[in-house]
Amino acid sequence: ATFTFPVEDSRRRGPESQIDYKAPIELGTFLSQKDNFAACCTKKCGCHKISLPPVGTDLATGFTEAFTEGDPASELSTFLAPMRGEVDFSRFHLVSYRHNISKILMAPYTRDSWEMHVSRIAGTVFLNIVLHPEEMTVEQRKGSYMGRYFEKLCTEPEAPLCASCQQAQPVGPATPSPAGSMKPKNSFCSVVQSDLGGIRILMASEIDGFQVPEGVDPAGYVPKLEDYVELKTSKEAITPKEQNNLARFKYLKFWVQSALAGVPHIDLATRSAEGIVRSLEKIPTADLPERGRFWLPSFCFRFAHRVFSWLYSHVVEGRLYRLTFGAPHHELVLTEYPVSPIISLAAPAPAPAPAPAPAPVPVPAPAPSASTSTSDSTAPAAAPAPAAP
Repeated sequence: ATFTFPVEDSRRRGPESQIDYKAPIELGTFLSQKDNFAACCTKKCGCHKISLPPVGTDLATGFTEAFTEGDPASELSTFLAPMRGEVDFSRFHLVSYRHNISKILMAPYTRDSWEMHVSRIAGTVFLNIVLHPEEMTVEQRKGSYMGRYFEKLCTEPEAPLCASCQQAQPVGPATPSPAGSMKPKNSFCSVVQSDLGGIRILMASEIDGFQVPEGVDPAGYVPKLEDYVELKTSKEAITPKEQNNLARFKYLKFWVQSALAGVPHIDLATRSAEGIVRSLEKIPTADLPERGRFWLPSFCFRFAHRVFSWLYSHVVEGRLYRLTFGAPHHELVLTEYPVSPIISLAAPAPAPAPAPAPAPVPVPAPAPSASTSTSDSTAPAAAPAPAAP
């Protein structure tokens, strides 16, 4: 069975009711380590105290054309395994890394192609990213390197690990970083719960670091959600085209990533084409939409709400689907295909007394059949709240 969700149809819709995204609440944290090890961590190992380099720093220092970006911490097993026993997955409609949810929120405003796996276990929908090798020009590699190098300068040295993290167990096959990668050995991730118009979401996000509040002794300080910081770099926008691209795409990406995870502000380093830091600015996440101008947060959330409801209507329990987006049709395509071992990655750990699965979402008659094109206008308004455990 194949179902489609035309994005352009959504953009032409008229005024609609507001869809609220509730402020995220942190439920736990974990450390995703090299070679696919992961551990739940209450002491927040790997969350680095931010220390910004001075203006004039050369972010291209050490760059070679052999540089590779390194995959984000987005394999679902590295999220689910350390949080089993800490979080009841069945209480949520949707479980995912932020990476996947961000792509859906930005889809109406971008042309980037992507793919992810979708499955449904015990009533909960799981999103799992599918990574493809990305062809990058030397200029793109250099820009990516400078962003990684800025993060490296801001977060060195790596913090020592607690006993729990030192005893981390592998959660899947070892995936060593390729030669030339600057991916850090350890990635700190925050797990939050939120609600998007009645759709309950459990999400993990890789966090760059934190800043100690003024007047607080930094010795032994354990950061809170409101202390987290996203580190960003951007080439200085000089021409009108560069300024429009910064507002239209970069600020959108910065806002989506930070707003979803509840990160209150970003530290932005503006650099020259050669990589010299021209300025450092702390920008509240709430101020980014005003700078963006070309996009609306309310529309991003309404669009995501319709997509999640659409997925909830069509993804069948225990089956695996491929969700794609990109050129040339600018639409989401959901395709069912044979069950694979990926399904098992999303299965919650068995509980002695499991909570009832969320009630099924009604689909307007007639129900779509195989190879049916289904626009978002047929999606239900919201997935119902799961039954109380």
